Parts: sequence; structure tokens; C-alpha cells
Amino acid sequence: MADKTDIRNKIASLWERFKAFFLKNRKNALVFLLCLLISFGCWMAIMQNKTYEVWVNYPLQYKNAPPDVELYADLTTNISIRVRDKAKNVFPYQRRNFRPAVVDFNNNDLVTLNGNNYTISFTNVFEESIKHNFAQSSVIVDYFPKDLSFEVVPIDTKKLPVKVNLDISCRKQFHLSDSITVSPDSITLYARSSVLDTINIIETHILRANNLNDTLTTTLGLSLPPRTKSVPERIEITVPVEAFTEGVQSVPVTVKNVPQKLKVRTFPEQVTIKYLIGISKYADVEASDFGVSIDYEKLIESRSKNEFVDLDYYPSEAKNCKITPPSVEWMIEVVED
Repeated sequence: MADKTDIRNKIASLWERFKAFFLKNRKNALVFLLCLLISFGCWMAIMQNKTYEVWVNYPLQYKNAPPDVELYADLTTNISIRVRDKAKNVFPYQRRNFRPAVVDFNNNDLVTLNGNNYTISFTNVFEESIKHNFAQSSVIVDYFPKDLSFEVVPIDTKKLPVKVNLDISCRKQFHLSDSITVSPDSITLYARSSVLDTINIIETHILRANNLNDTLTTTLGLSLPPRTKSVPERIEITVPVEAFTEGVQSVPVTVKNVPQKLKVRTFPEQVTIKYLIGISKYADVEASDFGVSIDYEKLIESRSKNEFVDLDYYPSEAKNCKITPPSVEWMIEVVED
């Protein structure tokens, strides 16, 4: 603790001396700082014009790979390029976001097939898609890989359902107005039969969307096991969202399983159902779309004159249905001929 206090005291003392020196020798101090700034500028100019060599990783993107064979290799994701140039030209290459060079399997100049072996000519990829992205003053000292050969193995297919991973929420006064749709709802997976036998479903990447206030349509990638491919590679998902309002209907209570010559009266004869529904469907819902009832066979076994009503059916668009009152009184009458 004492050592830290001594260090702080020494720093404070040096700072006070520096301020005192600067105030007493302001003119000399300004000249010193100006000379220091000029020296730094000259040093930077010299360094900017000095020649350096750096390694640059240029990204690759593969296209039209055949779906019915396994690319039995870990394909490189970039080409490492050694570049020589002045500092002002060469160092920005390491920070630049290059557009990936496309390796198209349909381009015979880039990819050739000999028996069960593919060969990718990264030399041709470099000449066609990469070289022109460097300044004329830049010298390409070396790059690798120059080419890549690998075996291909025939594989099988399996149609699998898609499971969507969602983390979504709606803004206040909004809700899901219908079922979430997925297109397509299944994909064709390409892999070795030993791999396909262990897979029964394919999951999507997780979709996170909060405070939705309108229908969302987007595409999702798939979480594929290693050394597998799918057709399609992405699926489209639609999350229907709209504002909701409260609906109210008065619905008569029916009594099921009543024997002949008997009649069951309920008090009240109708109950009120409140529900949430999307604004676009509000006018389409009527009282006849709901059904509430009590069961005579339960009444005769009950010791109470009150019975909770059952909601037998209701429109799929109506959410959070609440019945008021939740129970009714009942009375059995004999019907005379």
C-alpha cells in the first residue's frame, strides 16, 4: 500500500514540475513541441514510402457444388497471398473487406473432374477473380494453395422435416394472427447412408425478433451436420402479426344428454364470452361460432345446484376465451304430455 502511495506521489511531483517548466519556458516548450511534431511527420512520410511484404487472406466462395457426391475434403475458405509494396499501399490490404472470389464447379477452367477426383485450379481463380483487386504497383510474391485435388464419394438422400427455432415477441396490443408458415416444411438432405440413419429432423438457425407489430417474412439457414448438404439451403418463414381487440358474445347454455320428458333450465340462460381477436377477423365472428354446455349426467351426480359450463367449440381465431359467469344454477323439470 505504501509503495503505491509513493508511486502516485512521484507521478504527481513530476507532473507539477512539468507544468512549472512549461509555464516558465512557454516559448521554448512550444518550439520543442513543434519540432517534435515535424520530426514525427517526417518519420511517418519515410515509413509510408518504405517497402514492406505482408500476407493477405483473400476469401473464397463455392458455387454449384454437385449435390449427389460428398466433397471429401475440407475446402479452404481463403487464399493466402504475399504482397510487396509501399506501406501506404500494402497495409490497407489487411483491413480491406474483399468480395469473395467465386469458385464455380460448372466452370471447367476452374474445376475439373477426372474419375472420382476433383481438381480446383486456384491459379486460374487468382488470375480471373483476385489479381485485379491489387494495385499495379503491388508485387505478388507468392500465394497458396495453387490447386487442390480431392476424392468424391457418392452419397444418398433423405427427406426430412424442418423444425423452426424461434425467439419472438409481439408489441403490446399485437399478437400472432394465424399459424406460422414454413416453406418448404421439409428438405432433402445429402449424406452418406450411415449419417442419414442417425438424423430424423433438421433444425433452422434461431430467429430472434422482438416487439413485432407487423407480419414478418424472412429466410433462415439450416443447422446441418458436418459433411452434409441440403436442397434447398434456406427456408422461408412467415410470422403473421396484427393488432388485436376484445370481442364479446352472449351465448346460450345448452344441456346435453337430457332424457325425454325432462327439461333442464339454467340460470342465467346465457353466458358472456370475452376473447381476443385480430382486427381483420373481428367482423367474421358471431355468437353461433361458440358453444357452451353442461351435462345432465354430471348434474344428477352432483350435490350442488351450480355447475361449471364447458366451452365445447370456438373459432380458431379467438384467443384467451373467458366465460362469465363460469358456472350456472340449474333446475330439472318434468315435461307433461
